[in-house]
Amino acid sequence: MKIILLILIALTACTTRNNEIKEFGDIQITKKQFIEKIESSCSKETNPNCILKTISFDYNQDKSGKNFFSEKGDGFAIRFENKQIKQSDFGAIDKLTSLKTYKNNTVKDSIVVYNVLNKEYAVSKKMYYLNLDLELWLLDFFIDDEGTYINFWKKYKIDLETGKINLVDNLIKEQCPEKELFIEEEDMPEQILKSYSFDINRDKIDDRIIVLKSKEEQGYTDSDLENNFRVLTIYLGVNGKQFKKGVHTINTIPLKEYGNWIDEAFDRIEQTDKGFVIKTVFAEKVNEGWLNGNVDFYFEYLENLLFLKKVIRKEEINEEIKVTTKTEKDFGIIKIEDFRYKDFY
Repeated sequence: MKIILLILIALTACTTRNNEIKEFGDIQITKKQFIEKIESSCSKETNPNCILKTISFDYNQDKSGKNFFSEKGDGFAIRFENKQIKQSDFGAIDKLTSLKTYKNNTVKDSIVVYNVLNKEYAVSKKMYYLNLDLELWLLDFFIDDEGTYINFWKKYKIDLETGKINLVDNLIKEQCPEKELFIEEEDMPEQILKSYSFDINRDKIDDRIIVLKSKEEQGYTDSDLENNFRVLTIYLGVNGKQFKKGVHTINTIPLKEYGNWIDEAFDRIEQTDKGFVIKTVFAEKVNEGWLNGNVDFYFEYLENLLFLKKVIRKEEINEEIKVTTKTEKDFGIIKIEDFRYKDFY
């Protein structure tokens, strides 16, 4: 009887493990008919007929620390990483899940597959589906008072041999309002704190990195300062005066003071051989006195994308200096659109 009981327990354990990895996301994300009904059926977030309400997969479940697909190839594995970050601006919880590929325990590629990002007037969401053939679908959309709008719908394929996450089909290309697609810098001088001009993507046309002022710096009243942060925006040069918006990031940075912490976001930006470095400075009150330092973020342009390649942190207290350097071996592959400033503080 004991032997039969042990066999049943073992079978149950195997079934549980198999069930854990049979489903990665909601399969409806792969269906064109489903995608096409989102904007029409979800005209309001509270619409009871919104087709998004049929999604049953729990995207908040924590798979961190588990290896998946390790049996598919020598040394190949997929891991999910979950993060929850409370915004100090208005107390909302941002959620983020990254999918990382590994070969022999070395990170080969990374992509954000799920997030819930709370913005001032909208919520931005990303959902995914991954099948056993390593095909990955991503749906990105946002919800505001007017309705639900798809930003993009893409299909990827994960290469078993290299671990690279390759774009297969841009099913719905990234949406961007025409007024934001092209800008002339002269149109927004009152919003610009700092502006840098150099060739980021090495096409022999100068690009722009613009740091926008915070709401406080733009003259808003105290009641408007819930999201008092600076925004870095990258515009790729089209000609001498017109620039196409490439990516913008780092829009949830503390500006200057939180308790005993003083932070100067974007002290300056400098060009490097392969991209640019964002330099920040900070000061923190500690028992021994003031801890002063700076953190430098090195980005490189590769295959039409910008990646974080290196982070150098320097701390100084009572004339003692400590320097820490981290690279992709430490933090994995991070595209600039997935970069979160707060993760490194």
